[in-house]
Amino acid sequence: MTSNHFAALPLCHLVILSILIFPPSLLAKKVLIFDEKQGIIWVEEGKKQDPKGFEIPEIKKKTVIVEEKTIRVREHIKIKPVSAEEYRQTGEKFYFNQDYVEAIKYFQKAWDNKRDPVDYFWIGACYRKQDKEAEVSRIFNELVEKFPTSEVADDALFYLAVAAQKNNDYEHAFDLYRQVVEMYPNGTSLIGKFYFRDEAKNQLRAMKVDIMSRLKLLGYSDNNTVDLIKAFQTANKLSVTGKPDQTTLETLIRMSDSNENKMRSKIKKTESLYDRTVIYLSLVSFLLLLNVFWGMRNLRAIRDETQRLSLFDGESR
Repeated sequence: MTSNHFAALPLCHLVILSILIFPPSLLAKKVLIFDEKQGIIWVEEGKKQDPKGFEIPEIKKKTVIVEEKTIRVREHIKIKPVSAEEYRQTGEKFYFNQDYVEAIKYFQKAWDNKRDPVDYFWIGACYRKQDKEAEVSRIFNELVEKFPTSEVADDALFYLAVAAQKNNDYEHAFDLYRQVVEMYPNGTSLIGKFYFRDEAKNQLRAMKVDIMSRLKLLGYSDNNTVDLIKAFQTANKLSVTGKPDQTTLETLIRMSDSNENKMRSKIKKTESLYDRTVIYLSLVSFLLLLNVFWGMRNLRAIRDETQRLSLFDGESR
């Protein structure tokens, strides 16, 4: 069919014929789009793109419910009990860290566990650091009486002597220190590791020197300690025993300290007077020297004036 034939056809026939030859899909406006599966492609404007190519299969998720069951199993677990030595070691750590309240708890557990006198001594040592004299005396006396052959009996006896000495009961302290020297010649301290024999002898000597020094300060001159104590007891209406009991020693300390304070006061007054005298003498000496220098200056001036006058007299003649 030629172009002449198309021209002869009616207009409506031409429209039908164009639809049949050129379908709307070919004549529709197309645009470029990006498809996740096919990339950049041409599609009709406004038309939804049908999925083509490889389709990702949908994975159906299944919900799995796991039933949690709690099964209780009774197990026989054997726990090693804490030993007395372990309690003691812990107590020692608190003791040397100066936490005596906490230390006593562990030493008490060790003592209840094994009944070892060492642990009982540590309890007394803690009370001693807390200045609880009644508890210290009770524990240490019990150690000496019930465990005289234990390794801490000498420790307890020595610290009882120290307590008596501290309380001015020299009579009791003398007796306890002598027991330490005689009964435990090779004893060493659990705390500090010093020899009790040597330290006890030092304290016996120190107490004797203290008594003699105080008595001589009060004017007692006998070299026999017992006789001096008796004389002092007699003079102060005390029980005459010749022993430095607590009452005697406290009286001696009070009187000797009072006498010493008076002597120190006199020495201070003398020193003060001496200081003032030195100042006065220094001032007088300074004034004397000043007068001497002033006098020498005046003498020099007089001599110069005399020479000047003698020259004037010579010229006038």
